[in-house]
Order: sequence, then C-alpha cells, then structure tokens
Amino acid sequence: MENYDESTKSGTKTDIFTKRTIRIHKRVKSANNAQEALQICKNELGKVDIKYIEQLTGLDYDTVIANLTNSIYKNPIAENFETEEDKKYVGWETADEYLSGNVKQKLRIARLAAEDNPDYEVNVKALEQSQPEDIPASDICVRLGATWIDKKYYEQFLIEKFDINRYYADEVRVEYSNFDGNWVVSA
Repeated sequence: MENYDESTKSGTKTDIFTKRTIRIHKRVKSANNAQEALQICKNELGKVDIKYIEQLTGLDYDTVIANLTNSIYKNPIAENFETEEDKKYVGWETADEYLSGNVKQKLRIARLAAEDNPDYEVNVKALEQSQPEDIPASDICVRLGATWIDKKYYEQFLIEKFDINRYYADEVRVEYSNFDGNWVVSA
C-alpha cells in the first residue's frame, strides 16, 4: 500500500489511493435524460451541477429543472453566488440530501424563504411531508449508564435511590472509565 524508498527511509502512498488502477476512467459525455445525467453528475462531481447536466443532456435550464422536479431542491441557505447568472445554478441538492437531517429547521428556513420567493413553496410542501412524528416524553427511555448523560445526574440518582445522608453526599463520585467504557462509582 506504499512505495518505500530505502535511501530516504520514507514511504509514499501507492496509486490506489489517488487514481483508478484497474482501468482507465472514461468520462461520460452524454446522457439520455435529466435523471440519468443527475446520477452521472453525482458520480463525477459529488454534487448537483445544473450546468453539467445541461451539457450532458443538451437541454436548457428550465427543461432540466422541470425534468428533475422532486429529485432536486434548491436550498435557500446555499445561495452564495458571485454573479446574477450563477444565482440560478448555485444551491441545488438531491432530494435525499435536502429532505434528510434536521428537517424541522429546514422547514422553518424554507417557510421564511417562501415568503420572499414563491419558488420555495415546493420545498415547504416536500419538507412538510418528510417531518417525523414527535415522540411523546413517555415513550423516551434512557438506559442506565448512557455516556451522554452528565455524571452529576448519576451522582444525584445514587444519592436519592440509596437514601444517602446529605453529610456523605459529597463523597459520592461517578466517573467514566475510558479503559473499559463503563461508569465507576466510588464513595
């Protein structure tokens, strides 16, 4: 996995880390439709690039956007553009990306953006459909020993559960052991 040079006593990564080694990569030059071009674009560039999709399909901007309805969404917070021409090309995300993550926050942002720009109504409708149901507090269960709970709550729990006299309460210590991944109690 490395090219080792005995004279300098150093190693460098082999080609497998930086380029294709099984066969030469042939870049796709055209696509039959916008959906196919979107997949090629994600594979080649790792993002949605409308100009690249236009090149692959030979379609104009409006046709590409119409053909990719419900497959891509313009993220209102991603509008960092340098020119007015770039304004329509910047900020596009696949539905998988846009309709996942903190969708409650994205819905609030989309609603605010839709007040100024009705094009974002599509985002609002899609995000409304992707909202998870709220979990009632009674359905939330926490296992004793969960590492994300602050140790002071474990200490408080032990003091209350075992009815430890407040005179000795300051002596109760709970620490997380990085060695074995467990909580350690000392008194």
